[in-house]
Amino acid sequence: MADLAGKPQANGLIVTDLPANKLGSFFAFKVRVITDYTTTGIDGPISEPFLLAGKPARPPTPPTRDDSTNNMQIVLNVATVAQDNGTPIRSYHIEIDNGMGGAFTEIQGFQTNSMLLKATKSLGIYPGLYYRVRYRVKNAIGWSEFSDITYILSARRPDTPVPPTITLWQGTKVRVVFYLPFNGGSEITKGYVELKGHDGVTYETEPQNCDATIDSIFDSRVCIIPLSILRGPVWNLQQGDSIVARVKFENEIGLSLFSGDTVVPVLMPFTPHFPQNGPRRVNA
Repeated sequence: MADLAGKPQANGLIVTDLPANKLGSFFAFKVRVITDYTTTGIDGPISEPFLLAGKPARPPTPPTRDDSTNNMQIVLNVATVAQDNGTPIRSYHIEIDNGMGGAFTEIQGFQTNSMLLKATKSLGIYPGLYYRVRYRVKNAIGWSEFSDITYILSARRPDTPVPPTITLWQGTKVRVVFYLPFNGGSEITKGYVELKGHDGVTYETEPQNCDATIDSIFDSRVCIIPLSILRGPVWNLQQGDSIVARVKFENEIGLSLFSGDTVVPVLMPFTPHFPQNGPRRVNA
């Protein structure tokens, strides 16, 4: 026990500095009465032990979205709070609102202690809403402050789309039509159309006429491609080759899988050659 003799007094109480680097330790105290008639003083009873500790530090970051979040459930990850201020963390209390700015409600960790760093909320989750989330931690002294609030969208990547359809257009072009899948709870904003080359393996985008990241093409869901481009060096399609496309889409969460190839492809038509000689007179 520290010697309090000679320490300053305030309102009859002795003021002392506790030993350094003792956060999380227990200390006991006693009062010594010194009078003019004593040389060493008279000690009172020793106190119950006191824990030198404080409430935990505020979480450094808000909860983050787990990859398993989708249009039907919110799954959150929270960071470990290392600064417990003298006594171990006992619970991680994670909260969520109703997606419309309502009051926060518990997911886990308040009524019953929880040390889990992942929390799932599925009941009452609706697609396409932004849910506010936050968390705090508790030790033997009490609760920390809440973390910052962040917003989690209840959505997933778009579904896999159906294959595009392709038809001949005006004899010298093809018309590619693509179709939006279910958006997963988040608006689809971009598409990516690719056409298969002569080798039957590689796919390439056609940015000049079929870039579905451009609003006008994306909104119409149609692009027109001259056959002369598909006969060029990128695709090198030959007479009789199938003209095949695939497509994928993007929303705020990420990219869908590619569709399958066009189910009923158009065949690259015959290309007439220029005559080697011009017209000539025939004696008749």
